[in-house]
Amino acid sequence: MKLYLSFAYLNFVLLCIYVIGLELFIPFEFIQYTDEILLIISLFSIFFQFGNKHTKFKLCFFIYLVYCVFNYFISPFSNSFVMMFMQSIITLKVIIVTFAISVNYRNLKSIELRNRIYKRVRIVAFFFSLLLFVTLILNFVLGEIWMNMWNLPILYRNNIIRVFCFFRNGGAVGYFIAFIVPVLYYLNHERKFMFSNVLMLLFIVFILAIVTSYRKLLLIALPLIIFYVQQANIPLKKKVVIYLLPVIFILGLYQSLGDSYFEETYSDISNFATADSSYLRGLLFYNGFVLAGMMFPVGTGAATFGTVYSQFNTLKAYEEVGMEHWVLNINGDGAAIYDNYFGSLIAEYGFGGFCIIVILFSLLYKSIARQLPYSRLFIFNITFFYLLLSSFSGSLLSAAEGVMIYSMTILLILGRYEDISNFQYVSNR
Repeated sequence: MKLYLSFAYLNFVLLCIYVIGLELFIPFEFIQYTDEILLIISLFSIFFQFGNKHTKFKLCFFIYLVYCVFNYFISPFSNSFVMMFMQSIITLKVIIVTFAISVNYRNLKSIELRNRIYKRVRIVAFFFSLLLFVTLILNFVLGEIWMNMWNLPILYRNNIIRVFCFFRNGGAVGYFIAFIVPVLYYLNHERKFMFSNVLMLLFIVFILAIVTSYRKLLLIALPLIIFYVQQANIPLKKKVVIYLLPVIFILGLYQSLGDSYFEETYSDISNFATADSSYLRGLLFYNGFVLAGMMFPVGTGAATFGTVYSQFNTLKAYEEVGMEHWVLNINGDGAAIYDNYFGSLIAEYGFGGFCIIVILFSLLYKSIARQLPYSRLFIFNITFFYLLLSSFSGSLLSAAEGVMIYSMTILLILGRYEDISNFQYVSNR
């Protein structure tokens, strides 16, 4: 029974990946809650299906919820217990769903059923990769007509229209490429992944970053180089040279796109350390630490600053740092106040809550890593590191796109598991 419940859950995850990825083309409003439905089912799967297993994760998650409730009662910034509780769960959306995928996949001790899941997730990955290619072409051919067709905001960078592809959130295009392209490339070269493959991946990312104009793609170079050097038997002098590659790689891209691109990036990064700017992502990061310092060691409380439900809750935290106008003008300007996961995390949960969340991330990492052979651990480390880096440049960890992209990524990596000595063959015939 447990076996088939896990199989059913993993197939439901694949269904949700399709729905979330095709949301732009499906004219039904209720599908925007697909990731929340998956989140709830994932929680039930973790806490009710597996008996006394995974006690560390359950205990840590329970401590996290108790901490959130405690923070709510002592915080002067939060008015709604319901919003606090809902936001506390949503903040860990990718952690919860990915952990549920991990334990369900481990529970699926059937070669036949595992092969089915892997074949299906490969179809999903190649389907959305093809859709990415097709919609990229359509974006360039149709231009603003494409944006008007789907009622999307029209944005430009350096006179090049910023493409959206099949996501309503354009930034998700960059994340999708950064996760899926390295994984698919590595799985096809896994048995003999050499330094030439690293260079080829960097070149592919370089070209795609120019085509899409999404700079977040470039961050994948950092974990790729770090973990390649760690696992390779390379002399120290050569390691230093290789570590310089991401710097050369990024500077080379900026040089090819002109001074304005470099200046814009430098300006954005510098705004992470000041409150005197109009760069929302930087303001959320900087003021997140300001609020965390004010409330040390706790935070302002979930759903109070820089998260989805904070725009419907009290604005006291925003007023404290002079950012209330961002929320009040959100409908007119189209600003997304939940644009920096890390800054919001520090503000709402404080340094105490941040430590608990770090432990949850650690338990998630161990749950997946212990299922992988050494060779597969390489690509998992890259994607996990990049997942953490993404929290500085967006809200992927608590977004529907994050659930879709990283669920697909983990299923692809887990699906290539080759040590079947502990599996049972369960036939459906």
